[in-house]
Amino acid sequence: MSRPGFAMSIVTGIALVVSLLPATGHCQTPPATTAPPPAAAAQPDPNAAFLAKASSLYYSTTKQGLTGFDCTVHPDWANIFKTVEKKSTATPTDQAADEKNIALLNSVKITLHARLTGPGSGLDWTPGTMAPQDADSVEMLDHEHEATGKTLQGFLQFWIPFVNGSVIPETSAGIDVEKTETGHTLHAVDGSTTITEVLDSGYILKQFNVEMQGAKIAFNPTYKPTPNGLLVSGFAARIQPPGATLEQQQKIDVGVEYQTVSGFLIPRTLTMAVVGTGTFSFKFDGCTVNPPAQ
Repeated sequence: MSRPGFAMSIVTGIALVVSLLPATGHCQTPPATTAPPPAAAAQPDPNAAFLAKASSLYYSTTKQGLTGFDCTVHPDWANIFKTVEKKSTATPTDQAADEKNIALLNSVKITLHARLTGPGSGLDWTPGTMAPQDADSVEMLDHEHEATGKTLQGFLQFWIPFVNGSVIPETSAGIDVEKTETGHTLHAVDGSTTITEVLDSGYILKQFNVEMQGAKIAFNPTYKPTPNGLLVSGFAARIQPPGATLEQQQKIDVGVEYQTVSGFLIPRTLTMAVVGTGTFSFKFDGCTVNPPAQ
């Protein structure tokens, strides 16, 4: 029998933290006997206005002062089992076993600790009063614990750059900026990683593509307007593993709905539809924001 957690762990493969950092230059120290030459005047960034305009359009957790949040997480276990295991072909015995597993999973308290400004995100998995009845149940719980943690951590890793403003670089140093008929294209190379961003004439980021270690990952984000800028509301992610053909690429559609907690916008629901595999939905409640630094 297939495991929902196995499909959920696939999402971890698109957990990317991408930084368009300016290239680091090198300098030479002049001989001690030679007076240093006059400092050259800093050259203005010809693309500064474009980058500043683009950056100003988006909601930024950094600008808003949001450093992290803690939430209780409620996976929709019933729908996960239904969509992954194609219940139309399941036997009554399978359905009874799944109902037992769903009840056991629903008794677990799950708390997500999301940290937006550095490492430290994590997941608490606290078993409830309902104890597993056999070795298969223990194995199932352990598997779902690991898979849920990887899935939510993976989501945070590719969601955070889109909400903290780092996908739009502050300077074009080390980045090729091309003006096109339909907008702008940003292109950067960092070692074996190639990053391409496509913005339309309205400064909206339409494509965010990464090639790394033979894999190709393409994000097509969508946004919702807020009083403080455009907030990412979803992604169409396409992942082509090394050596895979275009027809073999994995398609994942991600949707995020938000709630306001103490004036900050944080996820209320998260849905990941892995095409051909299943749909994985999570609800976040009981949230607090800006936890104290550890």
